[in-house]
Amino acid sequence: MQNNFQKVMTAVLSLTVLMFLGCGDPPADPVETTSENSTAATDDHGHDHGDGGHDDHGDDHHAGGPHGGIIIDLAGGDYHAELIHDSKTLTATIYILDSSAKKAAAIDSEFIRMNLKHHDGNEQHELKPTPEESDPEGKSSKFALTNKAMSAELDHGDAEVRLVLKIGDKSYSGKINLLDHSDHGHGHDKDHHHGKDGDKDKDAEKKE
Repeated sequence: MQNNFQKVMTAVLSLTVLMFLGCGDPPADPVETTSENSTAATDDHGHDHGDGGHDDHGDDHHAGGPHGGIIIDLAGGDYHAELIHDSKTLTATIYILDSSAKKAAAIDSEFIRMNLKHHDGNEQHELKPTPEESDPEGKSSKFALTNKAMSAELDHGDAEVRLVLKIGDKSYSGKINLLDHSDHGHGHDKDHHHGKDGDKDKDAEKKE
């Protein structure tokens, strides 16, 4: 009798263990996004970046222009301009660019004006058209002026400079950030420096 009871209890315990093992499967681990998927999800946020990825964003026009000069954002963004200053020839050249700040945009204008405001007063300089070969007849995407006083102010970088022009029936203006001239848009020799170093250059020239 006791043996039968032990057998029954052993069977019951065995069934209980089997039931526990069969029903107690742990929950599946949460699916983790791989780094590759994460990168794709981050990059793909509703628009195509093209081959250049994020480099194709609108911030490009704040970098150097197509001629290596300073980009000027004209009010409204329909047009941009680019300043090239050559301190050797005392010449400032302005290129008129389209809304992308990458392509030339020839305009019908007899001049464009550069306004300089500094501690000695105000100056206005008119840059005349010097059309590129590719410009349509009667229009110009390039304007230039050779002027010693203007060139000196652009060299110093202390003046507040604004470009003013008219395209069609609409007037445009944009501030020129001369602080950008340290890297581009400046016709200095590579070894030229401002301030004390600039004085050293002058002294060296005198000795020669």
